[in-house]
Amino acid sequence: MKVAVIPVRGRLPLIPHTIKQALKVVDEVVCVCDHAYEKEYCVGATTTVLSRVPLGRKWNAGFQFASQFDPDFVLYIGSSDWVSENWMDVMLPYAENCELVGVPIFYLLHLYYEVLIKDHDTLKRMSSKSGVHNMPVRFKDWVAGRWGGYWDERKHEPIGIGRVLNRDYLKRVDYKPFDDEARKSMDWHMFMKAKSYNLIERDDIRCLSISTSLWANFHDFTRDADVLMEAEPFLAKWFPDALNLKKWFEVKLIHKEDGMRTMPLD
Repeated sequence: MKVAVIPVRGRLPLIPHTIKQALKVVDEVVCVCDHAYEKEYCVGATTTVLSRVPLGRKWNAGFQFASQFDPDFVLYIGSSDWVSENWMDVMLPYAENCELVGVPIFYLLHLYYEVLIKDHDTLKRMSSKSGVHNMPVRFKDWVAGRWGGYWDERKHEPIGIGRVLNRDYLKRVDYKPFDDEARKSMDWHMFMKAKSYNLIERDDIRCLSISTSLWANFHDFTRDADVLMEAEPFLAKWFPDALNLKKWFEVKLIHKEDGMRTMPLD
């Protein structure tokens, strides 16, 4: 049994696509939502709601909720993380006898969207009302790149995206791979609890972090991409469903997301 756990906070247009991609490699997806209204966007996933808690407690709640499926393996991804369709086929043989396995690099895709409402007062009124808002948008461009991995003292550490945790790890930590009160450095907390790990360096798998100008992003393309590439050929080979992400004409944004304000394109 393979399960993916995904915390959800906004990014509603992307969530169904992320879940669909995850279900190509796992049997179940568990989404931990900040708000009840987010559950309806978690198409294909089992959901639970946990609001106003530190990120560590939210992640742990997702893992503990996933324990009902008695998983042999859990795939660690965020709401904007995709792995290639052969990911688990490649990773599981390594994970059988190793608590944590992962890869040293990841790829990035950034989508530039323009919000078509330009009146500042209108946007200010909309953003002051909590909940979900329909926003007309227009796709402008996208860029792809690669981040080459940790360096110096963390050079040996797998990145967070796509890590696979096995049953031994999950049982030993009681499905709590994070410190409950942690609010950052989640990858490090998980890594430090592992008794064994393996860094998998192969050229036949890919993992991807997707960002947009419509909301805040953990990974910053201009900061993190050390190698640039053409987006369409890369996506067509590894993530063909991502080609649909440039077809949004109206998106649902929560009131705190960047797309609720007129922002210049990078």
